[in-house]
Amino acid sequence: TGSGKTTFMRALLNEIPKDEHVIVLEDTHEILPFSPNQTSFLAQHDLAKKSLKDYCAYALRMSPERLIVGEMRSTEVVPFMLAMNTGHKGLMSTIHANSAIDAVSRIALLFSLYADNKEIDFSLITKLACKNINYAIHMENKRIKEIARIIGSEGETPFYEIIYSCCEL
Repeated sequence: TGSGKTTFMRALLNEIPKDEHVIVLEDTHEILPFSPNQTSFLAQHDLAKKSLKDYCAYALRMSPERLIVGEMRSTEVVPFMLAMNTGHKGLMSTIHANSAIDAVSRIALLFSLYADNKEIDFSLITKLACKNINYAIHMENKRIKEIARIIGSEGETPFYEIIYSCCEL
């Protein structure tokens, strides 16, 4: 919390070509408009309103070049991970984790907790995450602490290369 994840993501979003259709999904409005081709959805916590999971599934029908989820905490991880394997490249999100590689493991854990099908093997979930996530960036005290390039996985173990590591903060 307060590490600078959202601020850093906003900086990355400003590098996206303005002609790309970008869909931003949030439950708290933190990502300001950055593109004329941006579509934003704000989830509501009221049971009668749409959730991030609802909007994530709907967004895939809108032909986005990129899908941005403000923060993954629960059920939104399921359609987000499934979207990774449908040709939608350039997906971004933030997640709370203890390191860059722990972020990948946390995504797999959230998927296993919130997927409707509880029979999916954790190794397969980890493989899907590692196959479709290119980089994980860990931030601490508003600074990049670590960048990992995700290579693949063996069972439940992600393989990665630390391409940047900052000294202790």
